[in-house]
Amino acid sequence: MSVVIPIKGAHPWSGIPVPEGYQITPDGVFRVESNNKVREKIAGPVWVGAFTHDKLNNIYGVVIRWIDRKGDEQERALSADILHEQGNTLAQRLARIGLKITNGKEQQLIKYLGSFEGEIPWISSAPRVGWLDSVHGRLTYVLPDRIIATDQSERVVFQPEQHSPTTRTIRPQGTLDAWQDQVAQPCRGNPFLIFAVCYALASPLLKPARLEIGGIHFYGLTSRGKTTAAQVAASVFGCGADPSDAAEHAYIQKWNATGNGLQALAAAHNDGLLVLDEIHTCDSKDFGAVIYNLASGIEKTRLTKDSGMKERRTWRILVLSTGEISSRQKIEEEGQRKSHGGQLLRLLDIPTHDEIIVDTHGMDAGSFVQKLKRDCGEHFGTAGPGFIETIVQRFPDASALSAVVMRELETCERLLTLPETAPEQQRASRRFALAMVAGRFACEYSILPFTREETDSAVRAVMKAWFADGANLPDRVRAAQAVQAFIQRHRSRFRKWDSEDDQVRELVGYIKDDLFLFTPDGFHEATRGHDPEDVARELHKHGFLVRDGKNVRPKFRIMLGGTLTRTRLYAVRNAILEFDFTERGSTPISEAAATSATIPVAPPRNDDTKIADTALASARTMLANRPNP
Repeated sequence: MSVVIPIKGAHPWSGIPVPEGYQITPDGVFRVESNNKVREKIAGPVWVGAFTHDKLNNIYGVVIRWIDRKGDEQERALSADILHEQGNTLAQRLARIGLKITNGKEQQLIKYLGSFEGEIPWISSAPRVGWLDSVHGRLTYVLPDRIIATDQSERVVFQPEQHSPTTRTIRPQGTLDAWQDQVAQPCRGNPFLIFAVCYALASPLLKPARLEIGGIHFYGLTSRGKTTAAQVAASVFGCGADPSDAAEHAYIQKWNATGNGLQALAAAHNDGLLVLDEIHTCDSKDFGAVIYNLASGIEKTRLTKDSGMKERRTWRILVLSTGEISSRQKIEEEGQRKSHGGQLLRLLDIPTHDEIIVDTHGMDAGSFVQKLKRDCGEHFGTAGPGFIETIVQRFPDASALSAVVMRELETCERLLTLPETAPEQQRASRRFALAMVAGRFACEYSILPFTREETDSAVRAVMKAWFADGANLPDRVRAAQAVQAFIQRHRSRFRKWDSEDDQVRELVGYIKDDLFLFTPDGFHEATRGHDPEDVARELHKHGFLVRDGKNVRPKFRIMLGGTLTRTRLYAVRNAILEFDFTERGSTPISEAAATSATIPVAPPRNDDTKIADTALASARTMLANRPNP
């Protein structure tokens, strides 16, 4: 981002060794002959103010300074390779941001800037926003318009990729007091909005908390406040305007990008919040892979034109996403893919229903939302930097910060984790716990005008909404649900136990009394690609699977192709049809009842009656002698 520096006193280029054959004056840069006779003007006043070095990636660059058409001094840090690009790329970029360049002298300008050498200062550069790694553990956070650091003795400059959106979107406007009054205060009484603010402030804590990358996705019907919540979160670090109104400057980005484009956006928002709106517009054919790639934190390997490996971008972010459909629906919308627990764990689906805008503070809902959206585009970019500045002032180094954040995270995690929480849900709850930690810190630091109780309650409310959504249940429970749904949809594919009907199409099993007896292939189909044995164990835990001792598939004698055959089938009680896996407190069948169910045998047919009686006696003996499970 350009930095405007008012001109005072001596010329700002004083002390900089100008390349031989050139002269710089308040009127501009000129080529001169050996006798100091001025030949031609190249551009307005422009010079190299410093050389840069990105120590982490070993990338060199230059800080170009110039006087723009309005008479203000500006600077931009650029990688050195731009001085050697074909065409007039550099000249076009500088002209776009205020440098006057004489027509036809673009190449002369590039030659002039590339000729600087000698006693020019060296400074460190950072290619992305976020925490700057330091061997000494010093806390340094890079923003496009400032560097927040414990040690101010070493100057660091932001040197982003070309076209990085953060140079336009991460910036302050107004004061923190105005943001608190016009944006934060209206969030009071609206848990989803308070949570959005806390979640945004949690993003710089991701590194000290040593948590994995992840996201949260608000989904529900249109015009229910999802984009408003995204704008509130975006206003913490940058322009909170609605992207449909100010796409060029809005912090909120759209999902309608390629997988590579989304990875570039992730890298540009390192150690911060990436806000993505309208999930249905993502044009990737494999949205599940997009989620995994965003959560990986590193770009896929790519090759240069000469088959060398390109340097890969990395990032560490929290994602806030919105849309009318869930990420699970987006993954499965083609009808050819199944969502996996790992994907849903990385981007948590949270149904919003009508719960985002609850308290309108005496205004009608429409006016309240419109005012809040407008204020997000007028007062922004002060809370996040203020939060980071306080952290840097309060903690001596990265280790001290990490120790406190991890301790508080553990405390908040205990408050949010319930006894019956599955490991997958416990892992996801850490994301909510981090938002709770950030909310507590921000209240203590006077960044947020709320009480700790308000931020804690907001986090609990949003986590409850996530937990109540049946789609967010652990993999094994969702697989058990799949068996339940399969029976409900495909009862016609089960043959009655005592029926001789061989016309059942795509047979998956049999019905006997209160049992559905699945064939192995049928059960595999019903579990939708999950491990059948794992699903069977989950069903048994809920009391819906009849076991033969330790065997999840008891043996039966059944007539197949005119022959009485001994085979193993999965025996699922029909009580599963009435059970609600999403409702906490639903009472499963007792294990004793599940294991005492009678295992059926094949019905007598013609001359096989004696064989069937023998099988029945054998089954009863097996039940009487089986060990306790």
